[in-house]
Amino acid sequence: ALGTLAATADPDMEKAVSLAATLSPMERLPMATRLTWHAGACVVLDFHDRLMPFWQDIRQVAGLITGLRGASGLGVRILEKGPQQGYRKLGGNDFRFYPFRPPAAGTPVLILGDLGCFSASRDRLNGWLRFGRACRAKGITPVVLTPCPSYAWDKRLSSLFTMVWWDRGQKIP
Repeated sequence: ALGTLAATADPDMEKAVSLAATLSPMERLPMATRLTWHAGACVVLDFHDRLMPFWQDIRQVAGLITGLRGASGLGVRILEKGPQQGYRKLGGNDFRFYPFRPPAAGTPVLILGDLGCFSASRDRLNGWLRFGRACRAKGITPVVLTPCPSYAWDKRLSSLFTMVWWDRGQKIP
């Protein structure tokens, strides 16, 4: 979810042979691509009170991502009351809240939270819907790793986010 395809220095021999077999002209050899970490990425950690049983899991996943990817270019945002209340930055002594807006176009976004599905308040869900629409306007479709099972998702969320149920049996994109 936080990756991108990048060209390598190796020629894509399969594609080159296919082009040659169809007698298609090649100005240069096609290069192979591989999946790598995107230069900039955003991870959103939802620490709403209703998600308290999952806080340690959320911390562990965030730590694994940082350990595997590194912190350079990684924006980690901590939410406590939903996107409408703003976010705090991870680490340091900065406890200020910043307005929660989508990152730059093309930036992959991973959200660890429930998008308000566990909440009885429609305001929390509406905040996430607004954030999803703002992301969509920038061409971003955030991936959400959520402990909320798919039968409890609000259908409007599926059109704005790639929803993945946080369960061992689910395949993560």
